[in-house]
Amino acid sequence: MKIISLVPYTIFPAKVGGQKGIALFTQYLAKECELVMVTVTSNDPSFANGYKMYNCIANGAFRYINPFLFFTLRRIIKKEKATHLIIEHPYWRCTRII
Repeated sequence: MKIISLVPYTIFPAKVGGQKGIALFTQYLAKECELVMVTVTSNDPSFANGYKMYNCIANGAFRYINPFLFFTLRRIIKKEKATHLIIEHPYWRCTRII
């Protein structure tokens, strides 16, 4: 099993809870399986403990609507032969109204 973790914002150095949660989760998951992080250019690759990091996402506000990012991500998934994709967003909550 090989996992791609898509992290479209700065988490390194981890300062707040969401950043720390993603950083530690990724670090420990990398001990159990092969893991590759695809993230923004502002993240420092020296913090990647036990996994590969691609800094290929722009830091600007348009990173969430960049249609060309799809092709970059697809190329990395094929190159790394990934079987799973994790899309990280620490403050994205799903609320169910009954």
